[in-house]
Amino acid sequence: MLNCKPIVGSILVGVGGAPKADWYTRKLYKKVLSDKYIHSVRDKNAQKLLISLGLKCEYTGCVTMWKLTPEFCNSIPNEKHEKVVFTLTDYNRNQEKDIKMIETIKRNYKNIFFWIQGAHDYMLEFLL
Repeated sequence: MLNCKPIVGSILVGVGGAPKADWYTRKLYKKVLSDKYIHSVRDKNAQKLLISLGLKCEYTGCVTMWKLTPEFCNSIPNEKHEKVVFTLTDYNRNQEKDIKMIETIKRNYKNIFFWIQGAHDYMLEFLL
């Protein structure tokens, strides 16, 4: 492996890829990608690969779809607030992850607002 020290601990944002990688690529990914943080991937193939490497990742779609213009980014507050709005979905449940997320939200925010999106989302309110 060439000198990869400058990129050790890298975090992926909106990255795509094939579900399989050769031995060298897998070893390189394990060496340079952070195992402390959650990576963002744009497709299920990349997610499958990272999970197979024992890394944490979430399928977030492609960053190009996020509409992160300079004006929009400048409007995002960069200090933590006491209020948070979050949502869950009734059609793709993962109760273990949902509970973990809600516990984290409860520890970090004073005012919590649950945004109901679907007809059966109100049933998830018991998790609060």
